[in-house]
This record gives sequence, structure tokens and C-alpha cells, in this order.
Amino acid sequence: MSRYYLPQREPTVDKDGRMTRPWILFLQHLEETVTVLEALVSSDPAHATATTLALNGELVPFSTATCRGQFVAPLVNDGDARTALTVDWAKGNQHIVTLAENVTLAFLHPLDGARYDLVVVQAAGGGYTVAWPTEVRWSPSAPTVSTDASAVDVFHFLYVEATKTYYGWYDQDF
Repeated sequence: MSRYYLPQREPTVDKDGRMTRPWILFLQHLEETVTVLEALVSSDPAHATATTLALNGELVPFSTATCRGQFVAPLVNDGDARTALTVDWAKGNQHIVTLAENVTLAFLHPLDGARYDLVVVQAAGGGYTVAWPTEVRWSPSAPTVSTDASAVDVFHFLYVEATKTYYGWYDQDF
């Protein structure tokens, strides 16, 4: 099994919110088919999309690239959340946070059609709550996070630009 990744883990963003170094994609695979992995993205993090991959030295459109094995999105640790937390999806599609108080969430830099995951862990004392961004729609209603000490919940989102909405679902009580 091989793992390929570029040396930069996160984009660097200037004071105007423009990307100054590229995002990267991580790929872990079971077959020796990928020799180079390169993502070319927009310089604007709000509109960044992977357009081309270099697979075996040949540039191919991202929409036609096939990954055999595992695609890895590194887990971004947002640390202990107190009062408010802004989850910046430009840093990665998967985040983990530990609730140290009741928290109001905000989400930044979504991409149309992107899937995001948020792991919420209760601190040792437990009992903390989350207020969700107004852009999130749940079916049938917004969840209440598990409040037991050290409880873990996983929340999933699909962002749709046309409606400016995150559609959410969840798995709880781990």
C-alpha cells in the first residue's frame, strides 16, 4: 500500500481571502496506479474546485479520475470550543471539536456539492449544547447533541450552492 501527498497540507490565504498556495488532495490506494497526484484549483477559496489530476504522468479531468482504494481527507482538529466556533471548510472536509462550553457554530467556505463531516465530542464533564448555523436544514428537525460525558456524535452535511443550504444528517451516541 502506498500513500501519495503533496508537501502542503492547507492552503495559505492572503488578507483578501485569496489562496496563495494550492490545496492538496490525499490519496491512499491499494494498486500501484498513481505515480503523481496534483490538484489545480481556483485561487479563490470560496470557489476552489479540483479540475485536473496528474495520474501516471497524464493530466485527466477530475470528473473522470477513478480512485481504487481509499481517498483520505485529513481530520482537522478545532480543539476545545468555547461559546463560538467557526468551522472553516477550506482547511478540510472533516473536522473534530470538543465541547468545553455551550457553542454556537458558524461554517465558512463551502463548495457546491461538497460533503462535510463534523465530529463533536463532549468534554469529560458533558452536558454542553450546540446551536447550528441557520444555513443548515435537518430532516425532520435539528438534532440535540448527546450530553453524556465523553459522548461522540458525527454530523454530515451536503452543501448546495443554489439554495445556499447545508443539508444535514447525523449519527449519535458513540
